[in-house]
Amino acid sequence: MAIPQQDKSTKLSKADKHGEFRDAKDLRRGVTVNLIGYVTKSANPLLMALATSLYGAAEWGVFIALQSAMMLVARVCLLGFDKALLWSVPRQEDGRPHGLLAALGIVAAATTAITLVVWFFGAAVLSLFNHHGSASTALSDIADLETLRIMSLALLPFCATELLIHATMGKRKMGLQVFIRDGFTPAFIVVVAALLYFTPLQGVGLAYGFLISHIASFGLALLGFFRVFRGQLSGLGYRLQSDMVRYAVPLWVTEFFNTLLQRLDVIVLATLLDARSLGIYAVASQVANQFRGIRRAFDPMVLAIVSGIHAENKDAFQKRLRTGFSHATNLVQKIQYPVFVVMVFLGPWILGIFGSEFRAGSTVLTSLCVLWLLNGVFGLCGMVILGFGKTTLFLIDTVLAVGIQYGLLLVLPKAYGLMGAAVAVGLSIVIQNIIQLFQMRKICNQWNYNNEAFSSFRYAVMAASATLLTYYSLAAASPLIQRVMMTGVFLAVYGILLLRERKRASSG
Repeated sequence: MAIPQQDKSTKLSKADKHGEFRDAKDLRRGVTVNLIGYVTKSANPLLMALATSLYGAAEWGVFIALQSAMMLVARVCLLGFDKALLWSVPRQEDGRPHGLLAALGIVAAATTAITLVVWFFGAAVLSLFNHHGSASTALSDIADLETLRIMSLALLPFCATELLIHATMGKRKMGLQVFIRDGFTPAFIVVVAALLYFTPLQGVGLAYGFLISHIASFGLALLGFFRVFRGQLSGLGYRLQSDMVRYAVPLWVTEFFNTLLQRLDVIVLATLLDARSLGIYAVASQVANQFRGIRRAFDPMVLAIVSGIHAENKDAFQKRLRTGFSHATNLVQKIQYPVFVVMVFLGPWILGIFGSEFRAGSTVLTSLCVLWLLNGVFGLCGMVILGFGKTTLFLIDTVLAVGIQYGLLLVLPKAYGLMGAAVAVGLSIVIQNIIQLFQMRKICNQWNYNNEAFSSFRYAVMAASATLLTYYSLAAASPLIQRVMMTGVFLAVYGILLLRERKRASSG
């Protein structure tokens, strides 16, 4: 006897409702992990301030330029397998990271080859830097072969860590990303470098901090991986699945350009600015990236959820997708607004922690935070595109953003200095987000935003109104007192409104 269409719809509805509940639960758990991690990461700027005070803006600028180059090379070596694991694990019925061992082997061979090239041909590469023709740029200061060799040794542990972490994120486990990659690794770089500053290794302290931190991070990631996949380690195999390879190949090129998009500012500015100015820009942009990281921390979770929704129920995914996407967007904004106010109002004093010379980067911090706020609203659209397997489309978007950013970096810094560089970086990303917003609409036949997506915006507006009144009432106060009070008022009003919302939701 045929099942009536009504019963089938009911069954789908119950499945979708269960899926929506699971999506919301996983997102809330991800928020909790990210908030705890954010408290942990809040110590990173203080530790970075210790390093900049010891090594100075110029040496820090050179280190950041070399680190950017290493991260770009690492993306080449990863071959897109990190994001392919994040996409494929949710689609496996047994939930195992099939193909992980094969990916580890291929990536290990690639990183070893690159490291050998650096060790045997690094001098030739550095000679190009030495004859760049301008002694006033940071690029001409990158002439330490020993530093380059030491940092190249970190490629293998870094890439292996990325594969393990992305495999666990495919299980919707965000802990390793938050506590190891975003928290422990950058903090330990600075701790080791600060300790080595007082030893004969002072000249290569930052390089050794980079290497030792990534080795330690790999050990922690390995332990975390075994815990997440306990009982699921058999049968991983040494063969890559064909669908994983098809997903990884275009994404490999995409990730290269995506990393180039994130590091292009430092690379280009190294040819335009002196090492001190580059160091000031690097610190300001790194602090701003703490703010940007709020949204980016949701990327793996949203990608895993969208991939799972698309694989489980291709006929009735729209409502569940809209609900989950809007919930994630709202959670990002809830966290962003108070952090944004702290960054913008107290920016000069935050940067002053790194040294008085770094206060010159306050306009960089403000400009980036404004644009990263928009990125928080629209940035998750790209994860929907990737979740539907549209890696080639995402590649085109990224290449376009790289071209836009490069063009802006050649023009705006010359006219507006460091602030122009910040606008070039942030604006290129926001343009990419807007493009992906319309692409998401075409792919899903809907915008994926409901009323919940912007519910926290009205709380931010109400808190901002109270803050504006505070500004006028303290017009005669010192700038520091004025900004501290405005920050306090916003946080208090915004926090009260969120607590009232939570109370209404629990009582309802």
